[in-house]
Amino acid sequence: RYPIHIPRQDRNRTFSGKPLRHLSSLDDVPSFTYSDLVQRASTVDVIWFSKGSDYMFPERMFEIEHTTDFHNSLIKFRHFVYFSAEFFIVAPGHRERDFREKLERDHRDLRERVKFVNYETLVKLYTKDLERQQAYKEAGIVPL
Repeated sequence: RYPIHIPRQDRNRTFSGKPLRHLSSLDDVPSFTYSDLVQRASTVDVIWFSKGSDYMFPERMFEIEHTTDFHNSLIKFRHFVYFSAEFFIVAPGHRERDFREKLERDHRDLRERVKFVNYETLVKLYTKDLERQQAYKEAGIVPL
């Protein structure tokens, strides 16, 4: 599992019936770079950080866009393009076309860096992960 940061103002929101605070393992964004970028990172909806070293760097950054324009999220990701993080926009499936059009029109240089994940796929991945964790637990195996 990754160390996860979710901004304080979002921790009472729910995902799959659980408050996000139960998924967040970091109170603050680790100081992985300049303070102004750490501050900007603290506004990203969800960040998975690397583990296994003395320093934690963003591995995956997620912005959830239920109804708002994708532009602000894409601008936010732009600040972190020099890191090896993966960027994801999570939104309802019917918004993927709008996302692709915005990317082509205003953010072509991010086309290869930002992926779209619809809510349904995210829930399926989460459910499979929970099932995998349960299977490890039942078998007495500690996952890496």
